[in-house]
Amino acid sequence: MPKRSSFDVRIRETQWEGAACVGADTNLFVSDNKGHKRKMDEYQAKKLCKSCPLQMACADFALENHLTGVWGGYNDEERKALKIAKSILPRGRTRLRRV
Repeated sequence: MPKRSSFDVRIRETQWEGAACVGADTNLFVSDNKGHKRKMDEYQAKKLCKSCPLQMACADFALENHLTGVWGGYNDEERKALKIAKSILPRGRTRLRRV
């Protein structure tokens, strides 16, 4: 069985009421697939995230907790870039904004 505990437990712990991913297949967000199938899983996860009112809070949560998978519509590599961007934001600006 694929490891899903990080995703499942954190979603339950934080009680993201109203999040688009609640009840969704967590395999989309933390895919063990390779190649094209993994890209398709990621695409579907990001599609859910795009419509979520909690997208930026989720991305911030993943950055703060060093999580893997798709969180807030961003994969691991994209969140690394966001982390760098956050480190150079003007003082006092601590949260990401939807662009």
